[in-house]
Amino acid sequence: MRADSSGSAVRRASVIIPTLAAPVRIISLLEEDAGVEESTVCLNKGIDEAVIAASYNNFVKRPTGVIHRLFGKPPFRAFRLDVSDRVEVGSSWQLAVLIAHALRAAEANSSESRLDVNDKASSELVWATGAISPIDFAVLPVAHISEKLRASRSLFEDAIRAGRRVHIFIPQGDELDVNPDVASWIAARGLEIRKVKFADEIFELLELPAIPRTASHPGANTWTGNPYIGAQIPWQILVAGFNVDVLTYSQTRHWLEFADTIPRCRALAALAHKLRGAEQAKVLADVVSAIPACAAVDRHAIENWHAAETFAETIATVVPHLSEQLKDEALSKVSKIDDRYVRSLATAALVPCLPVNQQAPFVKEVLAIARSLDRSLERSRVVSAIAPHLISQGREADLLAEVVAAARSINSDSHAEVCAGLVSCCSQSRRDELLSSIFAFIRILPEGLLASATLALTPHMPSELLPEVLSLVQGFEDEFDRIRCLVALAKYMSQRERRKVLDEAVATVRQWEYAYPRVLCLANISQYLDGDDGRQLLEEARADVNTISWGDDRADAYAVLATHFQGKERSDLLSEALAQGRDTGWDIHRYEALAALAPHLDAQLLLQALSQACAIDDDSTSHRLSH
Repeated sequence: MRADSSGSAVRRASVIIPTLAAPVRIISLLEEDAGVEESTVCLNKGIDEAVIAASYNNFVKRPTGVIHRLFGKPPFRAFRLDVSDRVEVGSSWQLAVLIAHALRAAEANSSESRLDVNDKASSELVWATGAISPIDFAVLPVAHISEKLRASRSLFEDAIRAGRRVHIFIPQGDELDVNPDVASWIAARGLEIRKVKFADEIFELLELPAIPRTASHPGANTWTGNPYIGAQIPWQILVAGFNVDVLTYSQTRHWLEFADTIPRCRALAALAHKLRGAEQAKVLADVVSAIPACAAVDRHAIENWHAAETFAETIATVVPHLSEQLKDEALSKVSKIDDRYVRSLATAALVPCLPVNQQAPFVKEVLAIARSLDRSLERSRVVSAIAPHLISQGREADLLAEVVAAARSINSDSHAEVCAGLVSCCSQSRRDELLSSIFAFIRILPEGLLASATLALTPHMPSELLPEVLSLVQGFEDEFDRIRCLVALAKYMSQRERRKVLDEAVATVRQWEYAYPRVLCLANISQYLDGDDGRQLLEEARADVNTISWGDDRADAYAVLATHFQGKERSDLLSEALAQGRDTGWDIHRYEALAALAPHLDAQLLLQALSQACAIDDDSTSHRLSH
């Protein structure tokens, strides 16, 4: 610990992002030069972006994030954050990254950086997991805290031996209690787990400058909430539970008033096919009239929440029901949308409502816009939306060129899925040739992305490609990725080879410490085993499901298991899943659990789910309505 110019000691700290695999260290945090528009996360000071790069960019910038709001000033600069290893998708990294930025921002008050990116023995160690609310900087709950602590035991032991001061920060909440064995291990080494409700509690402990809390003071809030969170009641639950014989559109309208524009219209569009006559006309007119408001969602929301895709899906849902007048009105409103990406997706969604002989100019316009877009994923999504029309108009060569462009630029799980969707639109003769080329492109991807691409493309893979892909998969270091891909490939193997691969997979999965991935994988493998063998795996997974510590994970596991059962067993599992979703401690997780269950529920259970969704008392919704 050194002294600053005033003679005071400078407290330096290295920051750890906990993951299930291992603790990940922040090894660099640099402000970019003017002109660099997007922040990013890279691995080990190299050129490979981490899977959380896009989410980090949203976490930095205004209005979606917090870094520019708390520490920036115009002109706002982008950042490059480097981490020592992979960080899984999700939001649990946010608290550690916020602390790192706060340490860096405090440099102006000292002659030496408060953030230690070299992990010196003289600095303090900060271990923090939690999501951050951009509204009031609350520390929000995350999953698998005990597992992350277990994975960090060696880190803590090394820090203790070096005489370092160790800080362990987790979100506040009774449902986040650490498992007894982990808590006793931590306590036995003289360490303390601090549960925090707001980020500024941590800043005070680390002697960092205070951050504004105006967002949490009634009457002082000038920022009315996250613009892309959307409906708090899951639209799937609302629509699936809608009984046209009992309720009318006007009677259900008050539920939809709790939703932001796009989710409300998405729910209305999904209701349209359940209505007739004047009731349906009200819904369709409401959706079409809301097109400008839906399209006005800002670029930050489009990037972070997939608002443009959801908007396009909403339009596509109502297209079959539109009158000629509403079709013309929808086309007119869509043509005036400023954002090219949103306009192209919306136009593509409206193409099917046009006579066949009038579709070509619109398809040509959408393809031209797609090719002018800077973001490769957006380009691929737009082309995917018009792919069937390219085929029907004899333009498969254009589609093939876009498939190759998409494959060369896969940079996320969703991009891999979009690429696979484009492949599926091609003719079978072209598809086999394409896939050989695509695997040549993607085999150099980081393992996590390669696994996602393999899972997405496997259903379209020609048999002659199997040995090469199988060899790639068997070399994966991450057991979860390896098992998932092997199971997906199993259906294309000979019976003898499949049994060998699955037996090895089962043996590996049974050794996993964490119940959630174990249950999911065992259930997935069971479908490829005959008779008693498959049933035994299902029962094993069913016995394990109640040991899953996190409520929404538990509900999700029940829903996955239910798809493998029939009749009363299926119904009992789904009922239990509903109960687990109800018992999840945080409202957002209850909503997520209910939304995940909706597609699997029968009419009676759907009404139960709808009742649960409407009964959830969400503070953030109340806060937003109060403004």
